Amino acid sequence: MTANNGVYYLHRLHYPNLPGKACQFRQHDLQLPAHHAFSTPNFPFFRLGPLDGSPCDTLGLNNVPVANFRMDTPDSSDLQTRYFYNLAHHEPATWRWDFGDGSPTSTDTSALHNYALPGKYRVCLTVTNQYGTDTYCREVYVGVVAAAEAPPATEILQLLPNPAGEVTTLYIADPSAVRSARLFITDAFGRIMLSQPLRGQLTELAVGGWAPGVYFVKVERGGGVPALAGKLVVAR
Repeated sequence: MTANNGVYYLHRLHYPNLPGKACQFRQHDLQLPAHHAFSTPNFPFFRLGPLDGSPCDTLGLNNVPVANFRMDTPDSSDLQTRYFYNLAHHEPATWRWDFGDGSPTSTDTSALHNYALPGKYRVCLTVTNQYGTDTYCREVYVGVVAAAEAPPATEILQLLPNPAGEVTTLYIADPSAVRSARLFITDAFGRIMLSQPLRGQLTELAVGGWAPGVYFVKVERGGGVPALAGKLVVAR
């Protein structure tokens, strides 16, 4: 969402389908590379698909659902809990989540799941309606960094794993380096892929939608303190 005229930020609604404060509306959540004025209107995308039986549906297409989801870590101090946010569209009627760890499946629209053990899991969402079924799967890395595996303090910024396929975790060894700090990630052309404040020493980053390549990571700190920098390789 656009901010007031004459700023460098955009607002973001993280979970638009959840009511009230659960939607996590955050002001100034995305920092832009340049000043903008009277630009970027709001374009909601409802992903409705064909309207079966409508006079406008001249192609006779069935509204087969399309499965998709986003995953987040709701608490940066708990790396074994994941929130899988439903992004399925074309009017799905039922949802089934397979978390890849042998636990019972869930029929919730969006699902919160705690993994008992760290590791790599394959999570699948299957959606169905009267016209068909679709399944979308992606790999989830759980517990990438544990207290017993923390990098030495001499390496103040690390990304684990690196190269990364779907998810990587940014680790800042020095707690004082996180205070009033902001994370920026840009691609090889200088375009900002991510801009957000740091809220702890561990920050999980979902990079599954990024093109393979090299990305530049920078943590800016206030008060004239030098920035931290590193590189992230996305490979599949």
